[in-house]
Amino acid sequence: MAPKTASRVSFRVRVNGKCIRQRDMCEEAKDLTLSEQEIPEGIEKSIIVLPLKIVPTVGFAIDIDGVLLNKHDPLPGAFATIRKLHDMKIPFVLLTNRLYYSTYAGTMDLRKSLALPTLRPSQLIFCLTPFKLLLPRCFDKPVLVVDFNGERNRTNRKVMTTMGFQDVYIPEDFYEVYPEVAPAAFFNSKPWDPATRAREIRDCRSNEGSKVEISAILVFGTGDSSLSPAEEFARSPNKLLTQILKSQSGDLREPARSNGDESFPNDGYQQSHAPMIYYEISSNEYQRWRRQLQLDWKKETGRDLLHQHEIGGKPASSMFTYAKKMLDKQQKILYGEYANSVEKIVMIGDTPSCDVTGTNWYKKRPGQGDAWKSALVEGGTWNKERDGVPKQLDAPNFLAPGIEAAVRWGLETFGMGDPGTLEDITTGDGHNEEDTCNSEDVKGASLSFNGGDSKDDEVEEFDNQDSDYEKYEDWDVSKHNESNEYCCYTQYVYET
Repeated sequence: MAPKTASRVSFRVRVNGKCIRQRDMCEEAKDLTLSEQEIPEGIEKSIIVLPLKIVPTVGFAIDIDGVLLNKHDPLPGAFATIRKLHDMKIPFVLLTNRLYYSTYAGTMDLRKSLALPTLRPSQLIFCLTPFKLLLPRCFDKPVLVVDFNGERNRTNRKVMTTMGFQDVYIPEDFYEVYPEVAPAAFFNSKPWDPATRAREIRDCRSNEGSKVEISAILVFGTGDSSLSPAEEFARSPNKLLTQILKSQSGDLREPARSNGDESFPNDGYQQSHAPMIYYEISSNEYQRWRRQLQLDWKKETGRDLLHQHEIGGKPASSMFTYAKKMLDKQQKILYGEYANSVEKIVMIGDTPSCDVTGTNWYKKRPGQGDAWKSALVEGGTWNKERDGVPKQLDAPNFLAPGIEAAVRWGLETFGMGDPGTLEDITTGDGHNEEDTCNSEDVKGASLSFNGGDSKDDEVEEFDNQDSDYEKYEDWDVSKHNESNEYCCYTQYVYET
């Protein structure tokens, strides 16, 4: 019997075992056409299996200073390469040890510096961003934010509040109520801002208000590193920290009942729901300050300091965990909800002990395998002629003269092919024409971006989505299922 013609044909796409509708498919998938086939009698379906090449499986984590920018000035090839990734719909994030007051402020600054108005807040990961990993557990609980030497405590409180922490204290709040744990510099400083959280601590101490139980201590290294040892000692918050760590559930009013009890691990210290300590480690003074806290704790208790975690700043592993999650988010924004996760990631940086070492550490974590590669760019912190080729833990997978060569290597290494030349947006000497533009040109581009047309409104809508995602997403590290190798297009044929 002759085959019947089809009066209606619809498509469903099966990705990783999930069936999605045609309108949820990425544009590349919608444009694919299937060859004509004979249609048997009745309702039949035929499955055509196509290689899954429409969605890239590689993403990039790119350092800013020394790779894309020298302070606020773009380095050769920066504009062209970033724009090429954007045009190719290759997910990328900017992974930096810079400090910004907020993700939004940093994004707006980089939109100007990189002349990339489509940059989303979720594509910027700065040194404090991974502290958002603590939000599911601490967002509505008291946390103590501490700077190494107290220079930026008030500013850091604002930063953490912007990130979503709703109950943030700083040492000065406690010094006002517990002067016995305050350093000498506190009494010599200008009068304390009356708009502090000290009243809540005072009410707690007098049993007239709710408890203030510190759930986590967040330590930043953003202060002045030029202080003398005497000046640092005069500002040190360590006396306050040791008393909080010795307390019951982080409540400074009550020492832990297990302290000194040899039947407990660590002689009972830090065994009664003591807060954990989370460090931002990008500062050069980090290791010295941490050792001093450990010495002060040992002098106070005779025991080791437990429950310490490195979470912010490269080379901390949490920076790379966060980058992976944000790359997967970019993949979904670009290709739809059911797009495969990013399987291969290239870290591009200019500092062997930071960018490369962090990548190599992260590769050793269970389940990572060979998912991460590192490319070391010359011209920033590292210079091949001066410093030689890094070895052992600092050894990268690729040495690149600049960002363009590093991205090209990453795309070719992970099967994306040659991205082509950048001559359409570069000058004959290989430098981007826009690389030579002055700051007023970049500022003008940014001002025109903020003009309020429909495209700009769409980007602002993404800003809001990013903020909601970062606030409520569950940040617990999860295992990613292995991506399927093929994408199945199912053709349903209806008999006339």
